[in-house]
Amino acid sequence: MRTNGSPLELRVGLRVALCLCGTVFASPQIAAGEITASELLSLSPVCQAVLQKSHLNRAERLRPYAHLVSGSCGIIHTCAGELALVRYRQWSMPYSSNPDVKARNERKRNDLLGTAAAEFSYEIRCAPSSYPLLPMIHTGRGNALSLGNRHKEALADFARALELDPNYGPAKQGLAAAQARAAMPKSGR
Repeated sequence: MRTNGSPLELRVGLRVALCLCGTVFASPQIAAGEITASELLSLSPVCQAVLQKSHLNRAERLRPYAHLVSGSCGIIHTCAGELALVRYRQWSMPYSSNPDVKARNERKRNDLLGTAAAEFSYEIRCAPSSYPLLPMIHTGRGNALSLGNRHKEALADFARALELDPNYGPAKQGLAAAQARAAMPKSGR
C-alpha cells in the first residue's frame, strides 16, 4: 500500500486490505456461523466465497474474484445486503392469522429491507465508479427499495445499473418488476 495518500485513502485502503486478508469477518448484520447452507447457496458466488466456512482463509477464497472485489470498500456490506434480501424472502413463511404475529413479521421484513438498502448504500457511497460490482449492488438496492414500495428510488437504481452495464439481466428484470409494482393500485400491494 502506498503511504503518500490522503488519510481517507489510507483508511479505505487499509479497510480493503483487512477485508481481503480475512481480518474483518462480518458486518454487524452477519454473525459468524449464523448463515444456513440454503442461505449461502442463495447468494452470489462472490458472497459465497466471502461468507463460507472453509479451511481456506478469506484471501484464498476470494482469489478467483480479485478482479471483481478490487476497489471494494467492504464487500461484506454487499454480502450483508444480499443476505438481508434472502432472509426477507424467507421470512414470509409461515402465514399467521394472529394480528400481533403478523405485525411482528411485517416489522421484521421491513427491517430486513432497510438493512439491505443500507448495506448496499454503504458500498455505493464509497466504491469508485469503476467498481465492477456496482451494477449488481445498484440492482440489489433497487430490489430492496422496490419491495419496500419506494419505487421512484428503485427505478433510479435499476436505471443506474443499466447505465453501468446495459446487458445486466438482473437489472432488466428488477426494472420490469419495479415498474409493475409501481403501477399496481395501493390496495393491491
